[in-house]
Amino acid sequence: MKKLIQIILVVICFLVSCGEEKKKSSVIIPFNDIAKFTDSTYCGKVYSMAGKENKIYFSDFSNHRFICLNLEGDLIYSLDTKGRGPGEFNYPGYFEIKHDSIYLFDMGNHRINIYTISGNYKREFPVKNYSGSSRFAIDDDDRFYFSSANSKEPVVVTDRHGNKLFSFGQPIKRYRDTQFQLNHNSERHLMYDEINARIIAVSKTTPIVEIYSLQGKLLKENDLSKDVLLKEYDDFVSSDYKNLPNNASKLYFASVRIENNEIQLLLNDLSKDDGRGAVNRLLSLSLDKQPNLIERFVLDPAETDEMIWVTDLVMLEDKIIASDGLNQKILFYKVTNKK
Repeated sequence: MKKLIQIILVVICFLVSCGEEKKKSSVIIPFNDIAKFTDSTYCGKVYSMAGKENKIYFSDFSNHRFICLNLEGDLIYSLDTKGRGPGEFNYPGYFEIKHDSIYLFDMGNHRINIYTISGNYKREFPVKNYSGSSRFAIDDDDRFYFSSANSKEPVVVTDRHGNKLFSFGQPIKRYRDTQFQLNHNSERHLMYDEINARIIAVSKTTPIVEIYSLQGKLLKENDLSKDVLLKEYDDFVSSDYKNLPNNASKLYFASVRIENNEIQLLLNDLSKDDGRGAVNRLLSLSLDKQPNLIERFVLDPAETDEMIWVTDLVMLEDKIIASDGLNQKILFYKVTNKK
């Protein structure tokens, strides 16, 4: 009997701690924002961001630039060679940093441009009809995993020269009619899980997270729609998806990334829009534990001086650096834990 009581107490403590963890978030304090860089140029539409060794990298889609800043916002270097020649690009999209190289999706020229971490051009390879508006993945054997709008092969795998090796995946059927109109019914953001050597796929228009082996076998599928942190938003999306305002991205998650064995999901939550704009929420999902979401922090326009629309962000040390697509700024925050 005594042992049974001890077991019950352990279970209760576990459930309480889980409940507290789901509410876990941080206090963030703004300390800088940049609309104009030190070379007198202006920030445009940021498509993708990354952080490495106290530096911030991002692709400026509308200004055809790739930029590197330090954590204070000072410009380290800028690649602004618009064109079709070697090292040039038109409309830079997503990029990955791996093996101390930058792999940039040149959307206008349908290729991957490769640079050193300091911005020197190395080489390129063609990418045909793959999606530059979706995050791509690179594994440790230099295989590339690209999202495709082709429902017959949603994920295409190539070698380091762009030669197709194989494809895998199935169309995601949730909100199928709406997704067909948006042309995103098969597209996913793809990430390489270095710790477990797996591919993580996050649907662009649904709360579906898939885990694949490197050979394309589906290992696990999570539908996050019933999670308490997503349910209200999911109900809004499933009923009002076609009625979203024109300035809305029409994507379920604005951006995704893997950090510290967690999937980070950026949500522009229009279900909480009271006329002051979307609430920007960063949620995380552990790759090891049960698939319950944790809310890391919230950027609420009700608590700021202006409406913001975060398109991507990185976390370095005790700082968050975010791109504001609405006001075309880079925002800097310091992070402290809630007490």
